[in-house]
Amino acid sequence: MLRTLFFLPNWLGPVPVFTYDGHWGVGLVLAAVLLIGGWSVLVAWRQGGWSERVWSRLGFTLLAAAVVLLVLPQLVVPDRGIPVRGYGVMLTVAVIASV
Repeated sequence: MLRTLFFLPNWLGPVPVFTYDGHWGVGLVLAAVLLIGGWSVLVAWRQGGWSERVWSRLGFTLLAAAVVLLVLPQLVVPDRGIPVRGYGVMLTVAVIASV
């Protein structure tokens, strides 16, 4: 089995997907996390004001953004992207099949 099956590209044309020059997680993934999380917080706030539901969604959004900012730059291989490993894919397939 191949150790690395393929790489998720770090750039989509001129736009960074995961990181910008391998330093920070600024790109399409961070923008998507912030947009979806912000929309979720706004919907929850409009439904019930500043409830526990709003604070939990805000906390989850900030946690996901922190993961994108701090963890993804550690995974990126310069000039290649994020590697998708064969063992991880097979383990995921096994878990899904067993469930």
